[in-house]
Amino acid sequence: MELLYSFAGVTGALCCVGMYAAVSVSRISAERPLFFIVNGVGALLVMLGAWHSFDLGDLGTISQELTWTLVSVIGAVRAQVAGGK
Repeated sequence: MELLYSFAGVTGALCCVGMYAAVSVSRISAERPLFFIVNGVGALLVMLGAWHSFDLGDLGTISQELTWTLVSVIGAVRAQVAGGK
């Protein structure tokens, strides 16, 4: 089970970094809902990995990923309303 949580955390980090890289090289627009959705899912996966073996040192990670998830949800909704494709 430990391996599964570690894999979730690494996959989440790859989602977030991958979307940032994709925007940086103009493969995807940061105004598309997909950008925010993948980032939000990535943040949740990182949070899951940190939560599983939680200690006080993980409080910063959990706080950051909660914030990242909230920002991603708001961004995805706004992008969808604006008609991002």
